[in-house]
Amino acid sequence: MSTRHRLCWLVVLVVLVGCASPDVASPDEPAPPAPPEVPLGGPAMALQARCAPLTEGERLLGAAADGAAWLATAEPSEVRVVLPDGTSRTLDLGMAPTLVRPSSAEAAALALGDRLFVVDAESLHEVGWPAELGRVLDLCGDPSVDGAFVIAASGDEPAEVYRRAGGEWWRWRGAEGPFGAGLALVELAGACTAADDRAWLRVADGVVSLREDELRRDHEVGRVDALAIDPAVGIAALAEGRLRFRRGERWSETRFAAGAARALHGTAGALWVVAGERLYRYAAGRFVEATLALPGGVDTLRADPSGVWLVSGDSLCRGDAPDGLPLGGLRPFERRHERSAILRVGAAGALSVRVDGVVIHEDPRSAAGAELELRLGAPGWRRVEVALGERARALDVYVVDPRAPTWEDDIRPLYEAHCAGAACHGGDRDDPTRPGLASYDDWVSRANAIRNRVGVVADMPPPLARRDWSADDVTKVVAWIATGMDERREARDD
Repeated sequence: MSTRHRLCWLVVLVVLVGCASPDVASPDEPAPPAPPEVPLGGPAMALQARCAPLTEGERLLGAAADGAAWLATAEPSEVRVVLPDGTSRTLDLGMAPTLVRPSSAEAAALALGDRLFVVDAESLHEVGWPAELGRVLDLCGDPSVDGAFVIAASGDEPAEVYRRAGGEWWRWRGAEGPFGAGLALVELAGACTAADDRAWLRVADGVVSLREDELRRDHEVGRVDALAIDPAVGIAALAEGRLRFRRGERWSETRFAAGAARALHGTAGALWVVAGERLYRYAAGRFVEATLALPGGVDTLRADPSGVWLVSGDSLCRGDAPDGLPLGGLRPFERRHERSAILRVGAAGALSVRVDGVVIHEDPRSAAGAELELRLGAPGWRRVEVALGERARALDVYVVDPRAPTWEDDIRPLYEAHCAGAACHGGDRDDPTRPGLASYDDWVSRANAIRNRVGVVADMPPPLARRDWSADDVTKVVAWIATGMDERREARDD
């Protein structure tokens, strides 16, 4: 079977994460209402700007979750990585990437035409990408692991969205076909999806959001120049100089006495907005003007969880938020295959760390740069809360189950919950022409058909009966077939 046939489009998303637990926030949940007007002379906070000149040809590519800024340079194969303290290093990538998406000071995802790469502290390596899917136009996440997204186009064909799941790239579109012109991915604090597993796209005339069980097209907002999404602040869009927030199914507008909004970037728990010639930070339902001395106006804005990077004239400037807490080793909404992590805390003070509400570390005199080993526990969503004096951050991370699924542990429980009974595929089914799936041998003999109906066509279970059927269930079935259809755990252990 060709790669093109294996990548038949999905109406639903095949992913390696389960449904969000009730205590994990979603961008669709109600957030504090934004004010309709932001006057001059309102609340303000002083930021100490640290600026350094940009050399000729340098431009800001992005900011990672740990606060590192990545810059393109005059040499196409080189990038410069600048840390919040101003120190920097230059990396020779050995190629001239067309896209760079940083995830930390050491790591980034890269694209070069129809090829994908990942660079980390140790090496640069290529990631499998089917060349017939075309050139990579946009990407999000680490393309070497499941959960990453890519937008690609082949020849004159419309751009398509793909997500990696089960080690393959799956075309992902709605029943209406491709999403149209102007397609771009929207990151959520550097991640592709939040805990509700909903991905967001910008299109030429609005916004599209997709999840395993739902596709939404929102054209009311019109052409969107920038979109920022975060569970703590909701959904914000910059559309033709207007800043708009979505509450439920409606959009409201926030106006600035300082002038039209012209730049927007969101990060974990906050939005940064340039209106007129002023910089504002929005968090906890209110706007605060960030006052800082810059060489010129703000040309480019990129935020991270502990502060903001600004390009002002020929300078790159850094402003640290007074309540920002610099952390490394964990990223918001990260999908981790390891049950432990090394957490780096970039400031000194009285430190407290909790995992799912349980205190796992306390130090009244923690030093800046302290490294802690966190044991995140069982697979599923875990909430990590870090407090340093009066500053605090909460990160939701997902621990991926490393086990290969088996019939006894994973597939049979799904069958009994969703497929058994007379009306479906049980041994006592009332329609003898409907295939029986009551045994391990039944599933093995029909594996290709099951994979197609569950994973590709996505009409089993039937759409009207999928209320309790999660994306994780889809992945279990597809992964079980792909990894050899073990009957019991001992079969693989032997």
